[in-house]
Amino acid sequence: MSCEEPCVEYGCTAMIVNRVASLEGTDPTALPPLYDIIDPDALERLVESAANGDFCVEFTYCGYRVTIENETGVTVAELDTTPN
Repeated sequence: MSCEEPCVEYGCTAMIVNRVASLEGTDPTALPPLYDIIDPDALERLVESAANGDFCVEFTYCGYRVTIENETGVTVAELDTTPN
């Protein structure tokens, strides 16, 4: 499962939590706090300040790879847990 959206109305941090909750079929408040993984304020500032330049931020949250790029916005994809 995967989802890709630009960071628009609600900001990236809310979008990330809502998207993961949707993929998990749960309420966003049931997920662990995003701030345990990454500083949400710093992430929002980075995205806002780099809006006109190339950037990519990637981290894992609740078993998903979260990628934020200026071209594609937020992509949330399930981590591959298949053994090599």
